[in-house]
Amino acid sequence: MVKFILALSLIFSLNAQAKAKKILVILSENKSLPLQDGKSYQTGNYLNEFAIPLMALIDAGFEPVYLTPTGKLPALDKDSVTSKYFNKDEKIFNRALKIFNAIGNSQPLLSLTKVQGFEPEEIGAIFIPGGHAPVIDLAVDPNLGKLLRWAHENKIVTALICHGPIAILSALKDPKPMLKFLAEGKISEAKEFAKDWPYKDYAMTIFSSIEEKMAEKGKLNGMMLYYPSDALILAGGKNISAESWSSHVVVDRELITGQNPNSVNEFSEKLIAAIKAKIAI
Repeated sequence: MVKFILALSLIFSLNAQAKAKKILVILSENKSLPLQDGKSYQTGNYLNEFAIPLMALIDAGFEPVYLTPTGKLPALDKDSVTSKYFNKDEKIFNRALKIFNAIGNSQPLLSLTKVQGFEPEEIGAIFIPGGHAPVIDLAVDPNLGKLLRWAHENKIVTALICHGPIAILSALKDPKPMLKFLAEGKISEAKEFAKDWPYKDYAMTIFSSIEEKMAEKGKLNGMMLYYPSDALILAGGKNISAESWSSHVVVDRELITGQNPNSVNEFSEKLIAAIKAKIAI
C-alpha cells in the first residue's frame, strides 16, 4: 500500500472501524498580504470558510486533524470575525470561534514539515479554507505540494474554497518562479514553470478576478500582485467563474472547489457527499 510521509505520529493509530474518518485541515500561518506599490493587508484564514464546512464535517462524524506549514498557530482574518457571515446566528458564530481558538490549545496542531506514515484509507478528505492568507504560504509550500500529489495519486477528496484553491499550485515542481513572473507580467517566462501539474485540465473555481477587483477597492485598499484565478489558468486549470458573490461549487474527480464565502453551504454539502461516496466504494 502506498504511504505518504507526514507529521501525524499518534493521530493515525486507527482501527478498521475508523476508516476514512480523519479530515486533514490545512491552514495558513500567514498574516500579511503584500500588495503592489509596497502596500500590505493584514489577513488570515476566513472564519466562515473554515468553520461552516468543518462544523458540518464534525456533525457528520468526521474528526479534524489540523496542520500548518511549520506548526505555528493559524492566523484569522479579523474582517471575518463577525456573525454576519453566519446569518447573524450568534450561537453558531460563537461555536465557530471556539473551534478555531482551540487549535494549538485543547486541539493538537501539527506541522507539514515532520514525518510519519499513514494509509490513504485513513483519510476522508483534505480541506483548505480561504481568506487571502493561502496566496502567500500555502501556494508555494513544498510539503503541502507533496501531500497534494499523494492525495491526487490516491484519489483522496481534496476540497478548497475561495482563495484556498490557490494552494493546489504547490503541487507544481516549483511554483515560486511561476508566480514571480506572473506578478511581473512576464507570462511566457511564467509558463515555463507551469508544467507537470497534477490538476492540469481539471475544472475548478476560485475567488474570481472580478470579485478580487471589488475587494481591492472595498477592502484591501491596494492592488494584488497577481490574480489567483489567472494563476490557476496559467498552470493549466479550467477555471469556471459564476456571477460575483453567488454560490458556486465545481466538482471534478476528487477535486472540489468553491468560489467565494457565499458558497460555504453548497460546498459543505458536496464535500460530505463526496467523502461518503468514496467510503462506500
